[in-house]
Amino acid sequence: MRVLITGATGFIGRHLAWRLASLGDDITCLVRPTSDRAALAELGVRFLEGDVTRPETFAAQVAGFDAVYHLAGCLSALDRDRLQAVNEAGVGHVADACAACPRPPILLVVSSLAAAGPGRRRQPRVEGDPPAPVSAYGRSKLAGEVAARARAGRVPTTILRPPIVYGEGDAATFELFRLARRGVHLTPTLRSRTFSTIHVADLAHVMVRVVESGERLPPPDQAGSPGQGVYFAADKEVVTFAELGRRLGRAVHRPVRVIPLPSPLTWAAAAASEAWARLRGTTPELSLDKAREATAGSWACSGAKARDGLRIKLRTSMDERLAQTARWYQDQGWFDR
Repeated sequence: MRVLITGATGFIGRHLAWRLASLGDDITCLVRPTSDRAALAELGVRFLEGDVTRPETFAAQVAGFDAVYHLAGCLSALDRDRLQAVNEAGVGHVADACAACPRPPILLVVSSLAAAGPGRRRQPRVEGDPPAPVSAYGRSKLAGEVAARARAGRVPTTILRPPIVYGEGDAATFELFRLARRGVHLTPTLRSRTFSTIHVADLAHVMVRVVESGERLPPPDQAGSPGQGVYFAADKEVVTFAELGRRLGRAVHRPVRVIPLPSPLTWAAAAASEAWARLRGTTPELSLDKAREATAGSWACSGAKARDGLRIKLRTSMDERLAQTARWYQDQGWFDR
């Protein structure tokens, strides 16, 4: 299969490229001129220089692909215009390029659970639930989904919404592993919240299966069934954030003290982190947007539709995946930084 990946130099994109290479696919990666391509070069992939916010840089080269995995996205809410340019308009640009092809490729739009919003503690979100994002990031990802839906009559399109993604090479969740090595795990509220997670290798597996056999969005002039063409990708196990800390402790072979933080303290820390990042011109480790998500409710979703409908079996447990990830950080010297 000839595939194009946007966002391939990111954490999830790299793992997807490795997965597709192992299957023997012919891979092209859309990359910006400044992107670090070292991790992908050894796979023998082709590179197409372009930017999803500038369709003139890539649109003419999309013809001939069987599938497009659209992962390119913006995570930071410090620049709201950038969020919309990448997460909303970027989806539209990629979908338009696909629609212009003589034979439009299958388009997988990788969105986020943030686009759906939090749910109730004992009722994981399912694909047919009405979306209610609480953050600027979540609203921008939902806007991207809307852009994809508007073009679904011309492009066979599926939306995939992952929750928390962790695994080898991820700098964001590494901070949780690092704190666990120090015997500490912080929860963002005093209340018990549930969360869904997925290991990046399992997510890559789900993405491939969705492209191969998944539902597609209905055309905009057809109602379709609730959640048609949309999938959550999540591990079967749903845990509280406190339980995640204890599991991280087992993964790094340390006893961990779980420390619940009052919500106002989480907000104060986010405000300070964001102010410091603005002064330095960097991305904050904790932003007000992320604090809004962390204190909004439970972030659990059901991956049953993908698992059952596409016969996906994730055979490795969360504990095994956490231990595997911790070993990678150890072997690569991340804990010594």
